[in-house]
Amino acid sequence: MNDQDKLKAVIERAVEGGWELPNEAWEYEVQSDRILILTSMGLDDEGHEVPGSWRVSTYEILFSHEFSKAFWGEELVCDNCGELVQWDDDSRWCSGFCADKYRPREDMYEWAFHLQQAVLSESPLDYYFNHLKDEATL
Repeated sequence: MNDQDKLKAVIERAVEGGWELPNEAWEYEVQSDRILILTSMGLDDEGHEVPGSWRVSTYEILFSHEFSKAFWGEELVCDNCGELVQWDDDSRWCSGFCADKYRPREDMYEWAFHLQQAVLSESPLDYYFNHLKDEATL
């Protein structure tokens, strides 16, 4: 699968999660390392919409907080391993491999954890896309 197809799949998942295209866009088209956003530039003298477009970097979309929130969600996760945080009365613990050794922070959300990992990864797009493949196997 090429990067354009991966990006389309990642954007579709974020849209399903509630992300909206910027500037009330009509649609988008993936072009290598950029996304072409089609939108209305306003009305002409006869009241018809005048189509317009602008290009935005793939990274500008992938690294935005709104996009990440829609893609991954806002569950609390362990800031050490990214697994969901379990709560019992006033205590919290990690549900992952570091459960017995680590007490997670109270403010690490799933989207923020994964956004940090995507920024640090060699290929942020692959990081997002591999999460989609992981979801499909669950």
